Amino acid sequence: MTEGGQLVMLEAAAELGGAEPSDPPFELRVNGAQHTLSVDPLTRLSDALREELQLTGTKVGCDAGDCGACTVLLDGRPVCSCLTSVAQAAGRNVTTVEGLAAGGVLSSLQQAFITQGAAQCGACTPGMLIAATALLESNARPSEEEVMAAIGGVLCRCTGYRKIIEAVFAAADGNLEVESPPAGQAVGSRAPRLDAVAKVTGAEIYGADRYPEGALWLRVIRSPHPRARFALGDTAPLLLEYPGLALVLSAPDVPVNGFGIFPQVKDQPVLAAGRVRYRGEAVLALIGERAAVEAIPESAIPIQYRVERHTLDSDEGLRPGEPLHDFAPDNVLIRGRVCKGDVDVALETTPFVTEGQFTTSFVEHAYIEPEAGYAEYVSGKDGRGRIRVFACTQTPYMDRDELARILAVDVEQVHIVPSAVGGASQSLPLVLPERTAPDRPARLEASERVYLPAGIGRSIPLAAGLFATTSQRRVWHRACSASDFWRRLHVRRREG
Repeated sequence: MTEGGQLVMLEAAAELGGAEPSDPPFELRVNGAQHTLSVDPLTRLSDALREELQLTGTKVGCDAGDCGACTVLLDGRPVCSCLTSVAQAAGRNVTTVEGLAAGGVLSSLQQAFITQGAAQCGACTPGMLIAATALLESNARPSEEEVMAAIGGVLCRCTGYRKIIEAVFAAADGNLEVESPPAGQAVGSRAPRLDAVAKVTGAEIYGADRYPEGALWLRVIRSPHPRARFALGDTAPLLLEYPGLALVLSAPDVPVNGFGIFPQVKDQPVLAAGRVRYRGEAVLALIGERAAVEAIPESAIPIQYRVERHTLDSDEGLRPGEPLHDFAPDNVLIRGRVCKGDVDVALETTPFVTEGQFTTSFVEHAYIEPEAGYAEYVSGKDGRGRIRVFACTQTPYMDRDELARILAVDVEQVHIVPSAVGGASQSLPLVLPERTAPDRPARLEASERVYLPAGIGRSIPLAAGLFATTSQRRVWHRACSASDFWRRLHVRRREG
């Protein structure tokens, strides 16, 4: 359903592509207000809106023009702001979701999104509203095909798009009222979400929308190999060569280097310890000034890999001799059997028994919102240090317990503050003890998209924050990840 709308946005971006980058500062008119930005000409417009102007209603889900969450109007045309540079937008009018409510009054489209239930998790809502606004401004009575084409460049994982299409038609028809159901008849009736206004105005705060000022940045160094042994060299020369680099973290810095959703199986390391089991597994964390951290080439990282044979096939993975984990020599995480009644008698007396082997495809959760958050070291009432984490999560108590176990501290020393959650992302930045760092706030961010393989626990961003025990420190983390899994079913087949 993305082809039509995405094509329009990409064509708009292509037309902008011919613009020659000029020198800063750049003048932009955003939501009717004039702004001067002194940034690199090639800075993404999405980054400038969020980082420089704090207009976090514009969401970033891919930085590749695929999801459309960052859609804004540029001189009235919808474009992916992640594909548009500040230099291309200079001297032009930019409209974000924050600019749709004139004088604080919701537009008819925003109101329709509320009444029709089109704003659910809210991650795609700003992009959807912008794309649909452009449509209605040029075509007051669109057909369903035209609506689908207009919003096709913005992906949604919650609604199935029907609620959004209905909202566009409701706005066009002026059908904006929702009657409150009579007492005792609320179940099954349509009612506005309590957080709907915040979602349609861009005011809702997700994990990536808030972080401490002046924090350092994080860059995760990941394995390029699906399976390998590795050795780390001396990182001291790296710190000397790049003065803005403050810390290099590795597995020994983690008190309890393993996590997972199972009570007894913690098979996913925070940072790999001498061995990687999938491409993209986190090996090191570089923390420092953003420019310095991003300037370090991969070739400068002192890691030596010894590549091993890997398999992507489950049957081959079940063959003996190459275990992924010492605790599971046959590569089987868990076995289970469910019986009811006398199974043997039932199989002997039933007229038909089927037998076969079935596999399911990988399941991509496909949430658009980046997993993100920040943490800060605070002093508790009892005088002990406490870690407060603001993060996108659906399981704050599980996160609290897991983080306390990793840090080897009491659960009372960890406080999880859930942000708004877009889609099904439910992870948190993991906090590690400090080795050495300057006495200043620390912002950590990892924005790579990571796909975690099956059987390693839940999808957790591979990043870490640090805290000094003598001074308040803050960390910021942002990552994208998605998990997949496979399941095999065995059914016996026998004809009697």
